[in-house]
Amino acid sequence: MLKRIFELTIEDFKAFPVWTWAEEDDESLVIPWQQPNAIEDHDAFFVMATLHLRDHSQIEGMIAVRTSDLSVYSIAISNEKGDLIDFPLQGHTFSLKGKKKLAKYLNRALGEVFPLNYESHPEFPKTIKGIIV
Repeated sequence: MLKRIFELTIEDFKAFPVWTWAEEDDESLVIPWQQPNAIEDHDAFFVMATLHLRDHSQIEGMIAVRTSDLSVYSIAISNEKGDLIDFPLQGHTFSLKGKKKLAKYLNRALGEVFPLNYESHPEFPKTIKGIIV
């Protein structure tokens, strides 16, 4: 199954919890990751994750993980249609503008969202946990 990164939905992640870049000429294409392949063979992964908000609610989403250091460089949250809305990170944090955008998108106050904790889907061979303050 080959898809464009911007076409992935939360349903795609429910079917295949881990995606990676396809080895194609078009750099926007991703494929589901196959377990036997070593993670070191890829530049990045897109992994289904659970996002835990400060108000104790949980949201299904996605984290983008660099393979070189297993750092998370973006999170995505699905909208009512199941499309994923991307929120790029700067290091392990958002700018205040980014935090406000995410809180507004979730229809919550900043204090209800942050700090936000995330944890990768168990199908990814390394547990990726983090906090965005």
